[in-house]
Amino acid sequence: MTDDSSPDIPVPSLPLALTPFVPTIARLGVQSVSFDAFTPPIPLAIGVGITTQVEAR
Repeated sequence: MTDDSSPDIPVPSLPLALTPFVPTIARLGVQSVSFDAFTPPIPLAIGVGITTQVEAR
C-alpha cells in the first residue's frame, strides 16, 4: 500500500553530499601519515562543522 500524501524528501546532489566526507577522509589520512597518530575526533569535528555550514545554506 502506497501513501501518496507524504511530502517529497529533498535529495542533495552527489558533490554536495560528499562535501563533508572527502575533507574528513583526507584529514584522517594526512594526520595518520604525517603525525603517525590516529585520533579521529579532530577531523570528524571538522567534518561536522563543514556539514553544518553546508546545511545552513
